[in-house]
Amino acid sequence: PGDGRAYVGWADLGSLPKLNTANPEVQDYLIRVSRFWLNFGFDGIRVDVANEISPEFVRRWRAELKAQKPEVYLVGEVWDLRPEYLQGDQFDSLMNYTLGRGGSPPAFGGILGFARGGPLQNGRRALADLARVYATYPEAVAAMGFNLIGSHDTPRVLTELGGGGLRDTPSPEALARLRLASAMLYALPGASVVFQGEECGFTGERGQWPVNELYRYPLQWDRCRAEVLQHYRLLGRLKGQLKAFQSPLFRTYRGEEALMAFLRGEPGVGEVLAAFNNSSEEALMPLPPGQWRDAVEGRVYQRQVRLAGLGWRYLERVR
Repeated sequence: PGDGRAYVGWADLGSLPKLNTANPEVQDYLIRVSRFWLNFGFDGIRVDVANEISPEFVRRWRAELKAQKPEVYLVGEVWDLRPEYLQGDQFDSLMNYTLGRGGSPPAFGGILGFARGGPLQNGRRALADLARVYATYPEAVAAMGFNLIGSHDTPRVLTELGGGGLRDTPSPEALARLRLASAMLYALPGASVVFQGEECGFTGERGQWPVNELYRYPLQWDRCRAEVLQHYRLLGRLKGQLKAFQSPLFRTYRGEEALMAFLRGEPGVGEVLAAFNNSSEEALMPLPPGQWRDAVEGRVYQRQVRLAGLGWRYLERVR
């Protein structure tokens, strides 16, 4: 055990032996382990590198775990847009890198691409990336989506937004772009998943895999940036308070140059317009008919609203 030369291991690592998930004895063993953790009290299981596992095993595994705990949440680590895994017989959600990054690394589409800015990262492209996901997955899948931008397998989001490496001090602009990206993430249907330390504004670049990955390190919680943590706490409160954010409904509204906006919830009073500006310059955005109250400042707007440079708003329709 531990000797990568003695058997086949994933990426030739002795600590990760490859198991034949088409073998019934292997299936029985893995299901028994999964049942142990559900009995222990876990409510969900994430399957690593799910695209390299026998679909027949996943179907049996799901059926037996759902019989034991119907509400168990089953997530597959698949980076691309793959609806075949989400037909009700395998996973409840995939890790939605397609929303956060536009797909497999080094992709910089979706939320991350828009927050980075630049002539090719405009509102039209970002809105198209988001709409493609919600046009592909059923509403029931969107409602329980495991949505993220970065994880233990990517550089820190702040680093990718220009915040520098592990020992650097991020600029005010980079921190503003992190706030913009996270506000987009929290406005989408499903669960907003944050890799530990992002809510503190930590940085960390990619080193030499697998021994020198500088985004994985003992976190210095005493260096947590209070203003970034306060921002994430605000987003968490708004996610819970705005009823439209509990809905799976997503509708495009506007995507052009530096501006991007989409609507959440049932049309009419209570729906939310989430609006974003990835330019450092302020901009005016036309509003849909009706009156719209800013969920943070409480002011009511109609016809148009001003977005600060690298700014965002959640606007709830009140009339």
